[in-house]
Amino acid sequence: MPAGVSFDEQLCLRLPLPLAQLYRRAHNAKSSLERHNAGYYFWEAGLKLLGATAVGVYLASGRSPDALLRERLQGLARPSVGHWWEIARSLTVELSTGDNSALAGGSRLNESTTTHHSPLTTLRDTGFASVHDLLLGRTRDDLPRLAGLDAALCDALDGSAGSRSTVRLTELFERLVRYRNREIGHGAAGQRPSAFYESMAQAFLTGLPQCFHGARDPNFARPRWRGYQRLLEPRRNASCQRQQGLDRQDLGRFCRAKHAQFERAHPRGDERMLEPRWETSCQRR
Repeated sequence: MPAGVSFDEQLCLRLPLPLAQLYRRAHNAKSSLERHNAGYYFWEAGLKLLGATAVGVYLASGRSPDALLRERLQGLARPSVGHWWEIARSLTVELSTGDNSALAGGSRLNESTTTHHSPLTTLRDTGFASVHDLLLGRTRDDLPRLAGLDAALCDALDGSAGSRSTVRLTELFERLVRYRNREIGHGAAGQRPSAFYESMAQAFLTGLPQCFHGARDPNFARPRWRGYQRLLEPRRNASCQRQQGLDRQDLGRFCRAKHAQFERAHPRGDERMLEPRWETSCQRR
């Protein structure tokens, strides 16, 4: 564990498992470069998870994208980090409005297969309003560690050293995309001195947890990912197909049926979803 950076056990227990694994891996890394890369990928994986969630919620809402949004969604064929950021930013704006007109017409996800409400019954239930306020809202003066990360990125990218007391997360995320293209992508990783990677790793591990804490919402932050994990793992997906005799076209309907089954078993407000097995899985790693 890097000196001067404490491990946030409560955050680790609340994060979706892929993010919790990256967070712990960054703290347990043996070298500065490994710690730096894991710290950065902790943010990138969170961005992709946000983007994928936004795409799923948007498609389930029954809305029709305009020409600009359709063009951005086409980037999902071979998405770069910049594409993920554009998609997450655009869809967060769309989904934060709480406009339920599309859902009111009967396009609720898998409504015919469940008598309980879908998690997408209203767009307000998705928690994107709080995500919008955090990522695309005002300049913040209550996130000093993220401001420190922003200052470190400005120094690394533009040579503009100096402390900061405020941060706007839209600008921070854009700098993180630039940083990835300059320092990690295109064979650039490992070209800097060890002291540089150690300094940036500490900035990542100090600042990024504050970003994930800031995104807390009683609906969006609820760790419901465990119930979907089996459907998202490629090996288990293939096994599911073989066992059920499904072709690829039927797999989507099978997954939606499993989704509805999971929602019936674990309605919102069921705090058993915050089960201690997460702590066990995190501690083992």
